[in-house]
Amino acid sequence: MVFLILLIGGRVTPSFTGNWIARMGAGARPAPFGRPDGAVLALSGAALVAWVAAPEGAATGVLALAAGGGNLWRLSRWRGLAARRDALVLVLHAGYLLAALGFVAAGASALWPARIPYAVGVHVWAIGAVGVMTLAMMTRATLGHSGRALIASKTTVFAYLCVVAALAARLAMAFWPDAALPLMHVAACAWVLAFAAFLLAYAPMLIRRRGPA
Repeated sequence: MVFLILLIGGRVTPSFTGNWIARMGAGARPAPFGRPDGAVLALSGAALVAWVAAPEGAATGVLALAAGGGNLWRLSRWRGLAARRDALVLVLHAGYLLAALGFVAAGASALWPARIPYAVGVHVWAIGAVGVMTLAMMTRATLGHSGRALIASKTTVFAYLCVVAALAARLAMAFWPDAALPLMHVAACAWVLAFAAFLLAYAPMLIRRRGPA
């Protein structure tokens, strides 16, 4: 799942950002895919294989940190801040950012387990990257393929923020185990609210005829 985000998200994020920049006349387009991007993907794949095989190994930690840095570099070339007024574009950058930070957290946990709990990397990937990128693609695809304007409603933004809140609560559990139970409830409720908000806003679009809302 993480590698799919790097591969597919790494294509659509700069593409949609470039479309927005071109439409708004906001300057230079994101950097195109090139050999350095392919090298980062290969490094990321190796880091993920190492993490599956030996998540606490020192070599895994080094590979994961290098992959995290490489993916942060990729993201920095896509001009996300230029499109910050469009939540549908910005959330794609947020999802990719969390995928990159998952590598950083996993690597730091492997090298300094006493400081960074193992669960941090897992949840930055599983809740943050997967959750945010899934909602990002579902909302954008639903609007586009149902013939509606690509504009994020308040309910859409609320759904995005709920996933981030779920991630924050789940990460807090790793550092404050004494508060694990209430934090787990917060994380679970925020996660449910995120996808309930998606259903509330997008289910009608998915069952009605194509056309403007």
